[in-house]
Formats: sequence, structure tokens, C-alpha cells
Amino acid sequence: MALYYLLVILVSAFSWRPLFPEVGGEFLTVLRALLLVVTLFIIFRRGIRLNGFSYLCFVSILLLTIFMFLQLINLSNVTYSNVNDVILAYSSYLLIFLTLLIKISKKEVNTLLKILIYLPLISVFGGIVFSFVTEWSFIKNEYTGVFRLQGSNPPAHLAELSFVAVITSVLLIIFKERAQDLFFTKKNTILLLINLLIVVGTFTRITILGVSFIIAFLLLLKIIEAFRKNKFNLLYLSISAFLIIPIIGVSVVSFLMLVQRSSIDGDGINTSGRYWAWRYFLENALEHPLVGRGMGASNSLYEVNPHKEFVAPHNEYLRMFLEVGTIGVAVSIIMLLLFVYIFYINAKRVKVLDFKWVLVICLSIGIVAYYDNLFVTVHFSMPFTLLLMCLINIIETIKKGGVSE
Repeated sequence: MALYYLLVILVSAFSWRPLFPEVGGEFLTVLRALLLVVTLFIIFRRGIRLNGFSYLCFVSILLLTIFMFLQLINLSNVTYSNVNDVILAYSSYLLIFLTLLIKISKKEVNTLLKILIYLPLISVFGGIVFSFVTEWSFIKNEYTGVFRLQGSNPPAHLAELSFVAVITSVLLIIFKERAQDLFFTKKNTILLLINLLIVVGTFTRITILGVSFIIAFLLLLKIIEAFRKNKFNLLYLSISAFLIIPIIGVSVVSFLMLVQRSSIDGDGINTSGRYWAWRYFLENALEHPLVGRGMGASNSLYEVNPHKEFVAPHNEYLRMFLEVGTIGVAVSIIMLLLFVYIFYINAKRVKVLDFKWVLVICLSIGIVAYYDNLFVTVHFSMPFTLLLMCLINIIETIKKGGVSE
């Protein structure tokens, strides 16, 4: 698994364009291809568990493959579509479903969970290194005058890494309470705070909102629990009282800087150009409303795209409609709801995660997905898929009444 861990870090934590300006994207594609090969090797060597998750993945792979062939057959009727982009997109989605099939031990689960939590820090330190050896800077001075932390990635991608890291830490806090400490990493709370600071430092508005939604819900539950059980830790209260003033100060400054990024001369909301990109991609999606323009269509449209800073529509719902059309969106929603249902039923059975947390996390991701393309951005899709794979393995291990080493 050592090679697998290394590839996960190389694929998820870094943007390779600072180091290889001309071929950074191609280098990442090669790394993802290697990860796909290693994933297949692990599955063939270890086998898979036959359960609701695996059956759903098999059906998803079948539907995905059918869609790929339908779109390849229809490419001659779709202007600007590209065979290469369809196949690359297909391989990326295939990697997601195959990752969910991997069977790993408790030790390997813990290692991957730690990697997920450390990925934002790895990106930041990687960005510092890139700053010394290339023209890249790990701090971006934006045209609005705001300095944004970006590590070795654009700020939005670093925010996505932190988003998954925060979700992972919060779930580990819940699991610590409900799974008898079977799966828990040390220093989790400290790393949670660090990742919160990183996501705030990126000043990625919608991701900060998504993270805040999860953290606010966690704090609310903790406060309710403390009142209900009359358990107030004097040390925690003292620390909170001591830190409340600097926390308020940082929050006010962060809010003012977010307002600065989101304002147009003090009047209106700045979508950073997304509104016009959304209109452009929607117009192109409506030309092929049934099965879409093809997976990876936003890349195929790049050369004729007047909004070239937007390689993707920056709206996951619009991207799905653009790529797979009405039929594909309907099928995707059905499969997604089935996965959430199967996940919830199994998590409830082993008493590690209840409906309110499944709902809160889904809502948070759904909010962020309206403003960014989470599931085609490897800096979110890969870590989040790994998190789901770990959760599936945790659930299956507890269901069997033991812990596999």
C-alpha cells in the first residue's frame, strides 16, 4: 500500500503546473493513470466484499460505460466534442467507483484518514518549496487586493482539500464517541483547527460557508449535550474565555475581507465571473439536452470558450447537465440517492453515524457544489472518495464484530 499512499498524495495534494508549466496537466493525468492501475491491482489481489455498496458500484460502472459508448457514437453530431476528453473523463469517474471497492484493514484505514487530514498542510509546505524553486508563490495577491493562501494549488483547490480534511476530522470526533475508539487519529482536534485556519486563509467564500455549516452544527450539538448532561469542563471554559476576544477579532477581519472579495464597488454580489460562464455553458448544454455534449465537454469547449479562466462551469449541477444531459442527470441523482440511502442504513445499523449528520454533510457539499465543480476537481473528488472508502470499510468491519489488522 506504500505506493498507493504516495500516489494519493501526489495526485491529491499538488497542482503540478508551478513545477512543470507546460506539461503540469499531463503529468497529473499520468499520475492518475498509475493510481488507476494500482487500484485495479489491489482489487484483483484482495478481492471485494459483495454488499450493497459493491453492487451499486458495479451498476454505476456499467451505466457509465454505456454512456461513454453512446457519447462516442454520437460525437460526429456534437460540435467541438473530443474523443480524448470523453475517455479521460470516463477514466476519472471509473477511478472513483473502483476506489470505493477497495478492501483495507484497520491499520490502512487509519493511515488513509491521517493522510486526508494532513493533505492541506502537505499542499501548503509544497507551495513554500515551489516558491523557492519556481516563480510560484504560496500566497496569491488577488486583483481585489486580498492576499489568499494557496499552497501548491490555486486557493479554491486548497480550500477543497481543507473541506474534506474538516469533514474527516468531524467524523472522527463522532466515531470516537460511537465506535469505541476503534478508528481515531491522535491530535485530531489540533489538526481540525489548523485546517479551519487554512480554509479561512484561502478566502474561498462558498467553501468557508460549507465548512462553517458543519462546524456550527457540531458546536451546537456539543452545547446541547453539555446542558443536557450538565457536563461543563472548567479548563475548556477557561480556555474559551481567554480565546474569545482574538477569535472575535479574527472573525471580524475575515468577514471584512470576504466582503471585500464579494463586493462590486460596494454594490452587488461578485460571482468572480461565474454568472457569465454559467450562461455560456448553459447555452451550450441546451444544444444537446438529452445525453449531453459528452463527458469532459467543458475541456472540449475550451478553445471556443470566451471565459477561458473557467475550464469548467464552476457549478456541479450545470456541469452534469452539460456532460450527460437530462437522462444522465436523472440517472446520476437516482444512483446518488441510492448510495446515500444504503450508506445511511448501514451506518445506522452499526450506530456510528445517524441521519442528521448524513443530512448536514450532504447539504454542505450540495451548497459548495453550486459554486464549484467538486467532483471533477481531483483535489476534492479523490480525497472525498477515499474518505467514503474508509467509512465503508469501517462500517463493514464493525458489522462483522471485529477489527481486521
